Order: sequence, then structure tokens, then C-alpha cells
Amino acid sequence: MPELPHTQIIGIDCATDPKRMGLARGVTKADTVELLSAETGTTHANNIELVARWVRESDRSLICIDAPLGWPVDLGDSLINHAAGGPLSVPPNHLFRRHTDREVKRLLGKQPLDVGADRIARTAHAALTFLEDLRKATGLELSLVWEPAFEATAGSIETYPAATLVTHGFQATGYKTEKDR
Repeated sequence: MPELPHTQIIGIDCATDPKRMGLARGVTKADTVELLSAETGTTHANNIELVARWVRESDRSLICIDAPLGWPVDLGDSLINHAAGGPLSVPPNHLFRRHTDREVKRLLGKQPLDVGADRIARTAHAALTFLEDLRKATGLELSLVWEPAFEATAGSIETYPAATLVTHGFQATGYKTEKDR
């Protein structure tokens, strides 16, 4: 495989409160990533401007978002014609967990939060709003990318840090305190 160009990695630890967001920037160098900066969020507008500036300062950026960027297909299909009080014909795990979530559990033994339930759905909504506002601020499409050799100036991916830790042989519990959640 040909060597990929240096890529700026922008990590966004999403939260519903912009002050609780974490924003980090690094650049790939051979098989490593050199951390350039890490910031705590402030306001939504300031967070967008910071990340937009980082994107503008680089020839190639990958925006890694720690939040679900989609919902289970069965959830939408089941609810579109559902009437209050009526039954749902799909098992709960198919309503609230995406195929991706089930595969992460099967392959790594690590269960992501159910995107269709509780607070993570609100974080997902905030992440999608952030991504759309970042598109407007940069004028870039920021499409989801599926291969390391993406051709766009900037692309986005959903990340799950606990799965990344497990994949690289690290402990994936206890790395966040209750205050961090």
C-alpha cells in the first residue's frame, strides 16, 4: 500500500454542554501521532471556530468524533408507522443498538452505550449539530470516510475510544472518572 500523506487528526470528545467537550489536534508521522494541542471546550461558537481554524490550517484533516453519528435502522423503520400503545415487532437490542454496536460487542467484548436511549442520544444529537455547524464554518462537506486513503481535504469518522483501547491491548475501564462522563 502506498504511504498516506500526513494527516491532521482532530479528536472531539462530544458532550451536550460545550464546556464539557474535549478538543485535541495531532498530526500523523510514520506510525505515530504527534499531539499538537488539547483544549477544553468553552462555548459552542468558540469550539466551532477553533476546530474550523485547525481544519483551515491543514491540507488534510480527519475529524474523529466520540459520539454516535447515526441511529439503528430498525428504530426508524419501527417508529415511522407506530401508534402509541401499539406493539413493536423488533427486539429491543435492534431498536436501540446499531449493527455496528453489536459487532463491537461480538468482536471486542465491549458494549457501546445504546444510542437509542438515555443521555447518549442527546450527545449524538449535539455531535451532529456540531458537525453541521463545522461544515458551515469551513465550507467543506466533511463526509464520513471509510478508508484511510480518503481523497477529500477533510473527512469525519465516528470513534469509540474504549474499542480503540481494547484493540491496542489497553484496559478500557476506569480511564474516565464520573466527573468526565
